[in-house]
Amino acid sequence: MYFSTNDLKVISIGEGFRLQPIDCGLILDDASQEILMKLGQSDRIKKYLPNLDFSSKDAIEKFIMGLSLKTETGLEFAYSIKVGNLILGMIFVNTPTLNEQMIGLEKWTVDFFILEPFEGKHYMKAALIRMMHFMKTSIHVDDFLMLVDQDNDKCLKLIESLPMDELDNRGFHNPEGNKFPPRVFHCPLSQLRFAE
Repeated sequence: MYFSTNDLKVISIGEGFRLQPIDCGLILDDASQEILMKLGQSDRIKKYLPNLDFSSKDAIEKFIMGLSLKTETGLEFAYSIKVGNLILGMIFVNTPTLNEQMIGLEKWTVDFFILEPFEGKHYMKAALIRMMHFMKTSIHVDDFLMLVDQDNDKCLKLIESLPMDELDNRGFHNPEGNKFPPRVFHCPLSQLRFAE
């Protein structure tokens, strides 16, 4: 087991800006559902994260229930990025066991999205840095990868501003088989020092 649900606590970033562990009670309030249904079906989210279906309350509930099950079994955990009660996006942390099952890669990976009205406002970068600190200090992760579609320019620009190195992607494949291999970025958490 890589983590337990007891490890997943609210991570303060400042002035109501926080990372909050995703559970059904947190995400499925009416205001959150309305935001996800309205903004969570953007063309960018559908293109780069096609498994995120926020098209209806039933779809959101199904997605969150599946995520909660994976969290309870120690395979994946996720945090919502929030300011006050407003959801800005989410960060997903996938364990080596889950990745080996899904994509044949026994490594930690991180995926994320931010809703379009909040892009370019530095929320995502601040949230990722706090998540990296949490992964290193609380979950004791030494390193992780991010796999990014080659045409996802906004995501690539953000990642290039983080302490990550690009790896040779020839050993990686897209499991869907209909896209170019992803660009692959490595974050050496064990070598990073974070300001406390």
